[in-house]
Amino acid sequence: MPKPRKKELIACQYYSWKLSMRHGVYQADGRSGNASNLGRHSLATKDKTQALIALKSLDEQMALRMNLITKEVLHQHEQPRLDLDYGLQLYTKYSTRPRIAGGVKPSSARRYKPVFDKFISFLKQKGIDSWQQVGNSILTSYTSWLDDEDYAQRTQYFELTTLKQCLKWLVQENHLTWTTRIICPLRKPQGTDAHCYSQEEVTAMVELCHAQPGLHWLERVIVALATTGLRISELASLRWSDVDLVRKQLMISDESARLHKKAAGRRRETKTSRSRSLPLHGLLLAVLTRMDRTHGGCIFTGPNGGPLKQNRLREIFVNQVITPLVSRFPNSPDEIGFKDGRLHSFRHYFCSTCANEGVPELVVMNWLGHRNSDMVKHYYHLNDQVSQLAMNRLQFFDPPGSTVLSGSPGWEDARTTGKTA
Repeated sequence: MPKPRKKELIACQYYSWKLSMRHGVYQADGRSGNASNLGRHSLATKDKTQALIALKSLDEQMALRMNLITKEVLHQHEQPRLDLDYGLQLYTKYSTRPRIAGGVKPSSARRYKPVFDKFISFLKQKGIDSWQQVGNSILTSYTSWLDDEDYAQRTQYFELTTLKQCLKWLVQENHLTWTTRIICPLRKPQGTDAHCYSQEEVTAMVELCHAQPGLHWLERVIVALATTGLRISELASLRWSDVDLVRKQLMISDESARLHKKAAGRRRETKTSRSRSLPLHGLLLAVLTRMDRTHGGCIFTGPNGGPLKQNRLREIFVNQVITPLVSRFPNSPDEIGFKDGRLHSFRHYFCSTCANEGVPELVVMNWLGHRNSDMVKHYYHLNDQVSQLAMNRLQFFDPPGSTVLSGSPGWEDARTTGKTA
């Protein structure tokens, strides 16, 4: 939010305050214009709506301190107790409002539900039964509990952010007072500890499925994921109408804005609510060309020819592909490796392969459906061999007749690579 050019005078119920910003955070200055010097106070928010709510509460608290009102008068203004389940019901109704009004996707709503179920269960075990009792200390305690339960940092960040959004909305809508606001800054985790397959591992998986007629359907799925970087839900919803074998193009459609509500059950939505296209790699083109084309049906199906169910797909992939190959690609039990690879790891593999082969970042962003490069960086894993080749291409110096470095391991290789790069 841009910094105001001058302080804004706000007349509250008891005092007048000058509203300004300091380092992007709203401040309330009551040092002049009142019968007493009320000092300057941080309102602990960068949002003006939140700042005005906080200012109203500050005005009441200062009136109480200056004996202008009594606690009984102040308590008359307080909201009634907000039950945990009822407060959650209010927020759920708000967040699931129609999409055109800013509501979340049904898939997002389903993702939020276990977050709140787990948090409210935690609160009730602590003897907490209202949202007025949820403050910074409670949220900090819950953060520690998540960490003790070995939840990943990204999971912790997502859950805590979701809870903070709920509490912020309850305050904004006056279901809670400003004094119950949460000030709990979170540090967004960077990078990822997900396994990124190597080319050798992907080849082994394809060969394993190819050798078993009962897994040919899974071979097609693996080839598609490795050569497109699609999310599992996107792959499962692909139809033959999305493929142009002549132009060698694949369309990933988002149909959330379809006009006819009667077709809502068949609408397809991408995570970013945007359609995109990407070219078909020769390996995937060969697979699609050999497949029987079903008019109007999904391209990729399950083991019995039915719809590709994501949970069942993950289970079969781990049991019949990952587990049999673990001994071929071993790693220490306490290290992330092939045994930890999952279907989503193919998205990491696709992104890393593109980056290592020099595909421009903007192109990779468009193929993956990302709005900025942050997620591309999240998925990118630098291959050790590619990293070594890149280092060897750098020619820092080549002192003629050097007796210090000449004959050292890798020196001649580095000189040769540097000259031919």
